[in-house]
Amino acid sequence: MTAEVSAGRRGFPALLEALRAPLLASPAADVLAGWALATFNGGARSPGPWLAASAIAACFLLAAGMASNALVDHEEDRRDKPSRPLPRGAVTERQLQWTWCLLSLGALALLARDMPALSLGVAILIGTALYHHVLKTRRFPGCAVLGLLRGASMGLGVLVAAEAQGEGADLSLGLLACALYAVYIFGASLHASTDDQPAPRETDDEEAAPTQGFSAVGLGCCFVVLGLWTLFTAIRMVNGEWLAGAALGTLIWAITRLADAARKLPPPAITGAALSGLHLLHAGTVFLVGDMQLAGVILALFMASRLALRSYPPS
Repeated sequence: MTAEVSAGRRGFPALLEALRAPLLASPAADVLAGWALATFNGGARSPGPWLAASAIAACFLLAAGMASNALVDHEEDRRDKPSRPLPRGAVTERQLQWTWCLLSLGALALLARDMPALSLGVAILIGTALYHHVLKTRRFPGCAVLGLLRGASMGLGVLVAAEAQGEGADLSLGLLACALYAVYIFGASLHASTDDQPAPRETDDEEAAPTQGFSAVGLGCCFVVLGLWTLFTAIRMVNGEWLAGAALGTLIWAITRLADAARKLPPPAITGAALSGLHLLHAGTVFLVGDMQLAGVILALFMASRLALRSYPPS
């Protein structure tokens, strides 16, 4: 997609560009993975329409956050990135404000059937506002909140599992997965906070060293989480769980893909590899618990996000 085509985009396509279209379906993968892992130890596996409702709500919440992000960054983008939709006039502040309202209300309506889910949805909205208006310029607290927000998105799937299984449900694996996923997103966000800095091979400036350290720590968090799941998967295979082979292959794919990006690509593209790699992390863990159907759906979401990048490249 050329800059000229992007600059000529108006209306709904421009709004999708402002909301970062390739990322918008990724919370659905969070919810599906949370459900699959939380139901691994037995219990009901028939969520009815509530799993889909929670997945859509999570996508709405992320899209609302992207609308808020575009509004908060308006002045900075006007100065540094004038090709983005709001600075170039392809969308207006009022359109983004209405988009935020409608998406937020839509998400809460979809979660209103269950008080824990509704409460978590409200918490995600509050946490998103806290990030954009208070913590965005504070590297570690801001990245930690982003990790917690995506962990909470995955938690929506765990809540559907809890509702379906009733009292006594064993949600331990699902909750552990939420915690590890929060660490992964924290790492990806920490690396993203260095995107505007020169890559280490492009500068010898000693002042850049701290920023490069943040980048390394962020990627390290991603690799640690992927490595822990890979180790767990390998142990299950040694114990005779041969269906874990699909999980192992997917997780190794995620690791090698991110490692290759870290060696060859500039910082923004490495961040893109880490963020899109969340689909592979989720698919690998869902393969691990034997839910081939949901793992396939998550991989389909991954492919859809890659296709969307052709029309909506990062800016």
